[in-house]
Amino acid sequence: MSNANWGCCFSENDNCDEFIVCVKCERKYHYACMIIDRKIITSDLLATWACPQCVHLQPKTANKDNTPVRNVSTVRGNKRIAIGSPQSDPEKVNISMEDIRQVVEGVMDDKMNDLFKRFNENLVGFFAKEIKPMRDELSSIKESLTFINDQYEGIKKENEASKIKVTTLEKENAELKGTVHALAQRVNQIEQHSRQCNLELQNVPESRNENLKTMITKLSEVIGSSLNEKDILNCTRTGKMNREY
Repeated sequence: MSNANWGCCFSENDNCDEFIVCVKCERKYHYACMIIDRKIITSDLLATWACPQCVHLQPKTANKDNTPVRNVSTVRGNKRIAIGSPQSDPEKVNISMEDIRQVVEGVMDDKMNDLFKRFNENLVGFFAKEIKPMRDELSSIKESLTFINDQYEGIKKENEASKIKVTTLEKENAELKGTVHALAQRVNQIEQHSRQCNLELQNVPESRNENLKTMITKLSEVIGSSLNEKDILNCTRTGKMNREY
């Protein structure tokens, strides 16, 4: 398709279907170039639409001369510009994708900022309401932990004091054991020394109301030993064999 078939921007895009054909000159015009909303395109409009150049050259029907008449068609696009109006400069009329993108981004930014603001307010209110009981509970737990920590520190100090006391008692106990052992040895030595002058007599008959000192002196006379009662400090039996006496 040649460029002569286009009456607007001379596009080489033959596959574009966003155009309308003038019924007079049969040239194609993009909807965007003519600022025509595609939603208003009907079969009647396609069958009767004429481009601005052809409308401008169309003679008046009331006068039989070649005076051009103005097209009274009021088909309007998004910006409510008449289709029959003279073609404007494409650079001023066309809206680029960058312009649309900037407008959309601006609107989206405003909407998102408002949405984030409301979301933030709702979120802060929600957490403030939900976190308050948790804060109170955490405060109670903190007080309990402080009390338990104080009790633990007190028990720890008592335990340290008890350890010191036990260590001291163990040391004293060890010293006392040594002292008792030494005293036991000394007592044993004293007993052994005190028994150096002892005399043990066995198999001496036992009688009721006996006088042991008299019995010992008589035994000494029998064996020919001179022993008086004054020489005897103490005399006793170790145990009674006959329980009847």
